[in-house]
Amino acid sequence: MKNVFAFIFVISFCYNTFAEDPFIHRPLPRSVNDMTVVDSGYVRVWYALNASDIRKPETYDDMQRLEIGSGISKYFSHFVYNNDSLITDWRKKHKNARGAPSWLGEEGKNNNWSEYYYSEYFKDFGKDTFTEYARMPWGGVPNYQYTEAMPAQIWEMQADVDHCRFPLPEGDLHVQGEELHGVVRPGHTHSQRSLEIRGAAGLDPEGI
Repeated sequence: MKNVFAFIFVISFCYNTFAEDPFIHRPLPRSVNDMTVVDSGYVRVWYALNASDIRKPETYDDMQRLEIGSGISKYFSHFVYNNDSLITDWRKKHKNARGAPSWLGEEGKNNNWSEYYYSEYFKDFGKDTFTEYARMPWGGVPNYQYTEAMPAQIWEMQADVDHCRFPLPEGDLHVQGEELHGVVRPGHTHSQRSLEIRGAAGLDPEGI
């Protein structure tokens, strides 16, 4: 019985310490050697998240990448992936080192954990599914992964509006309880905009 109470006390102490810490610690770097190739990409899009100055990556909250293949797309943090890659290479070159750096390469203006930086989003076109893999803060709960069917998107069309001298229809989108307004691009075959809103088909960035 004493062992049970000791175990409960340790768990409670760790949880309270983590909850009261205003700085949420980033997870440890991950080896990129453990990754598996599942598709070949042919489109890569870069997103400067909340940039104060688009010319200075250090003013971004994050640099994020969208890679689109023939069967799968992936949306993730370039800063985090770049750090994982550099530290994997550093460990390879310093096999006898007792420790390793926690961060190498560029990073934005925030250096703590956020679900926006440490989540990876995958869309499987053939199965019409959406998968999120979340790397949780260091010392906290384990990493999580879930997969769900892509939600239905219901558009309510409105009048055409000129965008860069081209008349394009605007519309309101209802998806997963969210209300979004955007520019609809007829014939737009990829719904690979921001995966934070589940890739609303046809949403123009200026309409988000």
